[in-house]
Amino acid sequence: MKLKFFLLISFFLCYLEWGHGHSAFLFQVAYTIFFEKLSVTNFFHPLVFGSFLALLVLIISLFANIHQKIERIAIILLTLLVVFFLFIGVISLQYKVALSTFPYLFFANYYFKNASKAK
Repeated sequence: MKLKFFLLISFFLCYLEWGHGHSAFLFQVAYTIFFEKLSVTNFFHPLVFGSFLALLVLIISLFANIHQKIERIAIILLTLLVVFFLFIGVISLQYKVALSTFPYLFFANYYFKNASKAK
């Protein structure tokens, strides 16, 4: 349970930069999308919708038992997004973006190593 909590926290602490002088942590972006600029078009963007569903599954799994396959799919979806952020950070030479993804990737790696040992 602690590991899932750390996955959630480290996901929301991913840092993004775009344009000239624009930057935000993922929790700030999520707050903007879901509370300040609530719109159907914002919500149904594939990256937002997939991440939202994955986060919802992960949050529910903190309090209830969910089938492990569904939980793993949710973590894989979030990991794909974080790897995309890492790729963007490396390509654009934005070290803050790239470094902010490492905690999540560490916890995701730890999660999957523990899951494979449990088998």
